[in-house]
Parts: sequence; C-alpha cells; structure tokens
Amino acid sequence: MKIYFLIVCTALLNIFLLCFLTPTLFSAKSDFGVLGALIVVFFIVPVVTIDCFKQIKKWSVR
Repeated sequence: MKIYFLIVCTALLNIFLLCFLTPTLFSAKSDFGVLGALIVVFFIVPVVTIDCFKQIKKWSVR
C-alpha cells in the first residue's frame, strides 16, 4: 500500500512541478525565474523520480 501511495504522491508532485511551477517561473520577467525553471526541470524532478524508484526497489526487496 505504501508503494502505491509513494507512486501517486511522486506523480502528483512531478505534475505540479512540470505543469504549474515551471511555466510560472518561465513567464517571469527576470533571468532568475528562467534559471529556477531550468533547475526544476533538469534537477529537482529527476532527483525526486530517481529517489522514488530507489525507495520502491528497497521496499520491494524486503
């Protein structure tokens, strides 16, 4: 059950980051907003997803 909860939470977090936060940062008038959006897309989303897969693998082994 906790694996499904982790998958759903990770999917919702990634959807929020990619569909709501990133476009908001890209539409900012400053360079820091664009830099923040790129950091979200290329670093935060993959790290969250990889950590989710590592946790699922760890829980599946037990």
